[in-house]
Amino acid sequence: MQANPDVVYLWKGTGETLESTTHNRTAQIIGGGDGIFTVSVTERDYIDDPSGQRITVVFRDDFDAIDVAREELKRQVDQAIEHGYVINTGSPSY
Repeated sequence: MQANPDVVYLWKGTGETLESTTHNRTAQIIGGGDGIFTVSVTERDYIDDPSGQRITVVFRDDFDAIDVAREELKRQVDQAIEHGYVINTGSPSY
């Protein structure tokens, strides 16, 4: 199975070494087969929902071109980093 190059996994933790994960975010580009590229950012909040079962849509928008969608994906990732998220080293895009 090939990894999606347009997906970024982010997380936020507590403590000096961020040993306890409090939030997970997935930022990705979905679709393209019909010429529409959807940038989707979802989050699991382990403080409000310790089971992690509830997923919140943080951002979702459609774009007509992959380059524009990738610019928006980068903007969403940069914004998450500004808010204390860390990129998971397993993210294919980064």
